[in-house]
Amino acid sequence: MGKPTAASARSKWLILVVVVIAAALGFAIVSWASPLFNREQPNASSEKVEKIYFYSSQWSEASGDLYIANTGADELIVSRVLVNGTLLDSTEWESFPSMLFKLGDQGALQITPSSITFKEGTAYQFTIQTVSGNSFSYTAIAESLDFTFMQTEELKILSHSWESSRVYIDLTVKNTGSATLTLDSVQVNSAAPTAYDLDTSTGANDTSAISVAAGVSKTVRIWASYTSGVKYEFAILTAGGNKYNYVTTAP
Repeated sequence: MGKPTAASARSKWLILVVVVIAAALGFAIVSWASPLFNREQPNASSEKVEKIYFYSSQWSEASGDLYIANTGADELIVSRVLVNGTLLDSTEWESFPSMLFKLGDQGALQITPSSITFKEGTAYQFTIQTVSGNSFSYTAIAESLDFTFMQTEELKILSHSWESSRVYIDLTVKNTGSATLTLDSVQVNSAAPTAYDLDTSTGANDTSAISVAAGVSKTVRIWASYTSGVKYEFAILTAGGNKYNYVTTAP
């Protein structure tokens, strides 16, 4: 067999050099293009799949109730609430019917900041934060028609007591105003309950409206299909057109 010529040796070296150069160019192109792809990823991952729609509010001097709906593509859990940039303590707000809002769920945030007295005609910025780290803000103006201090009657729901099997709940209410008021009806989660009694002391077990003099307390009994661990919003309605809310969780 003949010895390799100088020309064939040069050809092999030339091919080797071309391969090395091509590999180097390929590595350089990948290294240059990689940051471009990496720069696009944060934009995609930062897109919010959570969305909150604020559709109503109800006010008193001590509380502001915000009604919200989950209009996003995923469930969300409310974790923190701020008013005018101030973080509220966990005892100063409640989420109804629960902290978790599934897609399409509607509910209310009952906000009772200890250091703020809501004033008629004043704008307040509410910020809701979720456990996913998203933040949603809403500015609402306190409407005078919903303020309890503008009303001529005042009613407070002082406490509650559950029947041992959760067949009914007793609400202790007191007329804290200066004039007689009339208890007219009740609601559970904005709907009529199975049955109710506006004055258990009479033993009537009926829905007849009753008058309550200033300073007098009554026990209102409400029957419904209650479930342990579920939060319920009760409302006492008066003949004067006012509505007094109370939220608690069934044991």
